[in-house]
Amino acid sequence: MRVAELAVSKPRIISSQPRLHSSLPASRPQSSQRVPPPPFPASLPTSLTVEQRAEQSQAFAQDRLRKSAALNGFMIKTQGKCGRCFVTSGTLLSHTAFSECPDDGIVIPRDWISSYKSLFNFEQFAYCWNCGTPQDRRGNKESPDCHRKYTFVKGQHCPWADFIYIVSWSLWHHLVHRPAFLQEFGLRLDTDFDRFSEWVVLEDHLGGKYYNGLELYLWYTQVWLKGGRRVQLRLPK
Repeated sequence: MRVAELAVSKPRIISSQPRLHSSLPASRPQSSQRVPPPPFPASLPTSLTVEQRAEQSQAFAQDRLRKSAALNGFMIKTQGKCGRCFVTSGTLLSHTAFSECPDDGIVIPRDWISSYKSLFNFEQFAYCWNCGTPQDRRGNKESPDCHRKYTFVKGQHCPWADFIYIVSWSLWHHLVHRPAFLQEFGLRLDTDFDRFSEWVVLEDHLGGKYYNGLELYLWYTQVWLKGGRRVQLRLPK
């Protein structure tokens, strides 16, 4: 199976796929009328001159390149590792996710592939659909070096396939990290899975950001580097 170079500026949701719902029930309004959720956080428009806009665009492009460089370092470390255990125990273990994980008492549903990965419908040449990392779209050099240099042979899988998806899926189901990232990204603490699935695929390209699923992964790598493994074990009683 060759790597499909499918990807997005603003991915869309595939409504035909099954949805899993949050294990934490969201509060419901008392009124019989449905209250629409607030809009997702986004970059606020400002009055800028043409020169300022050009400078801002260049700065945002550099932000994405810096993220790609950081992503490259983690991809080298995580190749062949388990994304679930990376979240639940903070360790990089070489085994198949969900089938060989030690019993750590944390429940992460195994049926993630049909209900989650299918949400990501990337615009062509923007991201690798197999691993979710950026590609060199229109010569922007955003692809991580290890992914760019890897020689893909017909019939082979992307060596980083699914890791980022599994991490973000596991973060959603984690009792400590979910409220932490909801707060970090300006989302309501009672956000349910349907709302999360809409947010996770959105991309603020003009704001120097990748799609939210990848931004969530990059956020977690920083938590992990700062000693997040200790935080992960402090589950509520």
